[in-house]
Amino acid sequence: MGTSFQHDPTLQQRVVVGVGEFAASNNGHVVLSTFALGSCVGLIAHDSEQHAVGLLHCMLPDSTAARDKAQERPAMYADTGFNLLMRNMMSLGARIHRIRFIVAGGAGNHGANDFFKIGVRNLETVEHLLNRHQLRVQHRFVGGSINRTIHFSVGAGTLVLRTPLGTETFACYD
Repeated sequence: MGTSFQHDPTLQQRVVVGVGEFAASNNGHVVLSTFALGSCVGLIAHDSEQHAVGLLHCMLPDSTAARDKAQERPAMYADTGFNLLMRNMMSLGARIHRIRFIVAGGAGNHGANDFFKIGVRNLETVEHLLNRHQLRVQHRFVGGSINRTIHFSVGAGTLVLRTPLGTETFACYD
């Protein structure tokens, strides 16, 4: 299940978003993190004016074959997770015209033997949803065969991207 955190200035914490989970926060003391994105996709939505941030860690592209499971765990799937993420962003005061997105993951971890192409299909679904709604992507860290870990500081608006190749930090708020 997902978690939403309302603003509480006394709270300082890292919120770890596991596989098939999401979290959203407007608390400036929160860092949203997810680890080892391989074929999974991490989708960050942020509204810099509202300091509202959401992070989805979806595992599979499409919920149509598993509607019951998607009811229980909507963040597991890119399609239902995206809707959940957007509802939570709006509940934190974000506005669609201000939201920017960061997409990470979607690696093909099995090389030529990647029969199901989950990473590619996850990315295609996320990109389709973003394009269909004409939403703006600020950064893409996708594909290839490496895993990625992301940390987003709600207060500072900074993204830390860790890969086996190194660590980079990006300022994301306008």
